[in-house]
Amino acid sequence: MQIIPLDIREEIADDPFMLECIYRKIGRGLECDGRVEWEHAHGQINEKWNIIPVCTYHHRGAGLDKDYNRYIAICRADINDLEIRMPRTPWRQIKKHLCKKYEKNNIKIIH
Repeated sequence: MQIIPLDIREEIADDPFMLECIYRKIGRGLECDGRVEWEHAHGQINEKWNIIPVCTYHHRGAGLDKDYNRYIAICRADINDLEIRMPRTPWRQIKKHLCKKYEKNNIKIIH
């Protein structure tokens, strides 16, 4: 489990987006089970855009859809900024792939 630094933890704790599982926003809330946990969608990047709220079922249970979690996170990111700061990762390509996968099913990010 990745530890979130205190300054980021305090900042996201005040964000209403972080209060409920992201799956509730797309009508899959009936599946939700357990408390809301904060997941690092794209590995160990400790930045606000990369930390998303998911219930235990969607984080560590059978409801985990890691690509959807990554989709939500990358839609919250500033791709231009990521490309400058982390040029070895193909951020634009990742976002294009995830958007194609989830938006074709008419799933849009809500935040």
